[in-house]
Amino acid sequence: MAQIDTIDRQKDLAFILLHHADSVEGVTRLQKLFFLIQEETEFSDIHEKATFEFEAYDYGPFSEEIYNAIEFLLAVDAIEMVSPDSEVDEIRDNEDQSQYSGKQFVMTEKGHKITKKLEEAMDDSVESEIDEIIEEYSNLELDELLEYVYNQYPEYTKNSKIKDEVLD
Repeated sequence: MAQIDTIDRQKDLAFILLHHADSVEGVTRLQKLFFLIQEETEFSDIHEKATFEFEAYDYGPFSEEIYNAIEFLLAVDAIEMVSPDSEVDEIRDNEDQSQYSGKQFVMTEKGHKITKKLEEAMDDSVESEIDEIIEEYSNLELDELLEYVYNQYPEYTKNSKIKDEVLD
């Protein structure tokens, strides 16, 4: 395996997020966790090349690039995509379903090993901030997470199909 000595790709952030969370239920939650890491930690300032471009979309902040990162992690067996034990609270219309909707993303042993190398290149304070984001937001009910993101980042709600529902 090539030496990992810098964090300079979007896939690196995907490794780091899923390593810290171990698993994430639902692609909507995954999108919001990536967004919060970029907005509420120093990660983006330090590792600018490893960040995602977010836009205001149907369910708040969204990045198509996250799907590419998920596909890469799946292809290298760093994560598994499984059906969760419980129903994932996805807020999507049937016509808007993607292959990732309603799935749980679980870091594999191989993924954890790869991420250990990436973490050696990460500042300890940023790693601590990521832990805090994961701890605080990954286990919230999806509607609570969306409410927080919508209230804190209203500029990303302008195209939302569910804004009224989330903020009522």
